Amino acid sequence: MKILFSIILSLCSSFSFAQFTFTNEYIPVAGDRLFQVKTDTAGITPGAKGDNAVWDFNLLLTKDTLVTFYVNINTTPVAEAFPNSNLASFVTQKNINVYTYYQTAFNELIYIGTANYSKSYIFSIPFQNPKTVFNYPFKYKDTLNNDYNFFLESAGVENFFYGNYCLNYDSFGKIKLNGNEYDCIRIHSVDYYGDSEEFKESNFSWRIESYQWFVKGNKFPVFSISYTDKKSKLQKSSFKEVYLTVSN
Repeated sequence: MKILFSIILSLCSSFSFAQFTFTNEYIPVAGDRLFQVKTDTAGITPGAKGDNAVWDFNLLLTKDTLVTFYVNINTTPVAEAFPNSNLASFVTQKNINVYTYYQTAFNELIYIGTANYSKSYIFSIPFQNPKTVFNYPFKYKDTLNNDYNFFLESAGVENFFYGNYCLNYDSFGKIKLNGNEYDCIRIHSVDYYGDSEEFKESNFSWRIESYQWFVKGNKFPVFSISYTDKKSKLQKSSFKEVYLTVSN
């Protein structure tokens, strides 16, 4: 009986570690940095979900990297367009800085708009109805679903865009990344925005489905897979991206 109790206690301890709860300690702050390397996508799928799942990925790394910097909004060139923001992040892509503006509070992280900045132009998109991207605490099997919206100007015409964001803490278990093994949890999200509330009825829209694996104590995912469906007028395109975090 003592042996059986010890086994059960050991299993419960490992499960509680894997099923960690996101608290406000996981909210990014100015000075944080996320360094990711893009990997080859062949044969990489999200795999199973649920209790005690095991994910095993052998990754072929590329030379493409993505570095996200979290900064004080006063260091950004378009802070005045986002007066309610108290945190920003940016990545540099093709000589353009893409800024994301957030409002952080004790129990939530809210995405309030974005801006592209280069030496030749500044393009800002403040959200009329912001998007809540995380509530804290957030525990196993919790979900978050909210609508957001914004106006996008193109060729002098202002178009209204609908958005919906759904987040689900769907799994816990172990992940193996090129031989390194971690206890982890997985977050699944679907983010849609377009000029119609339905993808099939839209002329312009994006739908991004993401899977992110987190290790306890790390603010950012150790691994991520995303699928993007893009619609422009009568054309559709789809692509997949896979990133391995090498430092955060």
